[in-house]
Amino acid sequence: MAPTEGAAAVVVRPKTPNRELTAVDRARQVLEDEINAHKRQVIAKTRELNKLVAISCLPPELLTEIFMHYATFVRQGAVQPAPYAMARSPYARTNCKSWIKIAHVSHYWREVALGSPRLWSEFTVDRLEWTQEMLARSKRAPLHLTIVATTGTLESFELAMKELPRIESLVFKIGSMEKLVNKPVIGSEAPLLKSLTITHPRPSFIHMTAAGSEILFDKVDLPSLTHLELVDTRVSWQSSVFKSTLTHLTFRSGDTSYEYVSASITTVLRTLEGLPALQNLELKGVLPSLPDDTPPLIDDLMVNLPHLRTLLLGSSAKTCAFVLQHMAFPADVTLQLDCTDLRSNEAAQLCPVLSSKLRSDPEHGRVVPPLLTLSISETSLKAWTQDYPISVLHPVPSSVIPPKAQPKLCITMYRPSYGSATLFNVVLDTLPIANVRNLHLGAHDHTMEKKEWLRMCGGMTGLRELGVGRFGETGLPEALASRVPVPGATPPVPAQGSSKKPRRKMQPFLPGLRTLQLTGLRLRRTAPDVYGADADADAGLLPQYTKMLATRRRSKCPLALRLRDCMNVCQDDILKLRKDAASVEWDGAENWDDEDEYDDDDEELYGDPYYDEDFSDDDPPFFFFPW
Repeated sequence: MAPTEGAAAVVVRPKTPNRELTAVDRARQVLEDEINAHKRQVIAKTRELNKLVAISCLPPELLTEIFMHYATFVRQGAVQPAPYAMARSPYARTNCKSWIKIAHVSHYWREVALGSPRLWSEFTVDRLEWTQEMLARSKRAPLHLTIVATTGTLESFELAMKELPRIESLVFKIGSMEKLVNKPVIGSEAPLLKSLTITHPRPSFIHMTAAGSEILFDKVDLPSLTHLELVDTRVSWQSSVFKSTLTHLTFRSGDTSYEYVSASITTVLRTLEGLPALQNLELKGVLPSLPDDTPPLIDDLMVNLPHLRTLLLGSSAKTCAFVLQHMAFPADVTLQLDCTDLRSNEAAQLCPVLSSKLRSDPEHGRVVPPLLTLSISETSLKAWTQDYPISVLHPVPSSVIPPKAQPKLCITMYRPSYGSATLFNVVLDTLPIANVRNLHLGAHDHTMEKKEWLRMCGGMTGLRELGVGRFGETGLPEALASRVPVPGATPPVPAQGSSKKPRRKMQPFLPGLRTLQLTGLRLRRTAPDVYGADADADAGLLPQYTKMLATRRRSKCPLALRLRDCMNVCQDDILKLRKDAASVEWDGAENWDDEDEYDDDDEELYGDPYYDEDFSDDDPPFFFFPW
């Protein structure tokens, strides 16, 4: 008997034509019917057995919430689908669908999952069949969609946009906008849309049309929009997408050639003036550069943001200062400034404006919490209104500490501009740091002498902890060992006819200081020889700090010393330091090297062109990369 179409998937038993079933066929059919009946009984018993499992006893509402949490973890990458999963490019579809396997565990789980529209309402628009099924399972629940605008998802995009009236949050990951903007597939109303994100993953490699991302929502009514995030998208400052209902606005771009950079600063401020409900504002790379003839203030323009909580500005220091001058916001706002050109002259414009925003004004009811903790690294300055010890700011790897709060003030300062001593002095002389209790100065190229330490920290009468890196190489031991006049103390009146000058009342410098942390300092210039003798024992920082600790002890202001990653120090040195310090905490790392060791090795390996007799200033620059 020739097989019919599709017979490859079906087992066909031979039958005798025009005859009744044989005895063998009848016996086989009876056995197959019994097997199928037993299979149905096993399935039924298995379902009854699954009902006895603890998680199957949970009510559907609670099980739905568990499923929702699991799906969220998978989408956010908290649960890796496979240990060998590799990092994907911005355009690759992430494996965020593995959470669906919860609907394949048991009949009860599948029944609960399919009966929960919220579980299917958040997804990435992908193939057309996938999108149709997800929209059907979500029923009429509010949608949270992510759209990757590529050629393969155009039909799915059109299908998803038909559901715009029930979309609550929408994320666009733009690949190419031309095929989308040429088709008016977006409706005119989005009554539920609260969050809109438009991002371009790689703007330097893929070119969009000038108005591509703006035209998508230019004529859409967005009455409920509160969160707007625009990343590397060409949206004009006059776009209608900036709604007065916004509470969170993020506008970032690395493309400095588009028109929003050349827009007038007045246009930017007018747009922000129309967003009074803002709570979080982030503007980076989208503020126009100010021309030299820009007036210092615009009298009739003040952006009042009474609900603002966080503010991030990324632009030139002059532009940041100008925008801050025209803003009024509460005293508890967290400020972050990414200044691309912060040098001493720009800091002289920016820091006074910052100081005015960080100072209290009791006459107008403005009370700003004082800055209590200050940390300065090579690239940033961070200040907190909380009292954080140095061990919290820079903990050792094995320590367990609670997380720090967001800094009240954060200024990003790009090198090499920060290496200027003038800039450092301008920043610290201008900002209100009189109440600082904990100060950490990281590794810098700029070192300070004794008089600079006295001037900078002289007003910090409440300073209790001080941590230094390379700042402690010069000046600090001498400053901490010195005595200064007691602030506010009046000198005694000299006796009549006495030729002696009255002596002012003196006290140790920083009398309230209790802890000093040294990080990464070379305490001796040279390492000891093979016999343990130090050829330069009296040179370096160790004798200076030893003498300073003894002076502080005699003045009844002893210091607790903490050493982190310091070089050329051993256990015997720690025992000597403990004689004069309140306590000494050492990480136990014995790192020995000579001051000129690496320079000599480099010269031996690669030569020194600056001391080569055949090298002159007229020769081209010498660049040699050993790798």
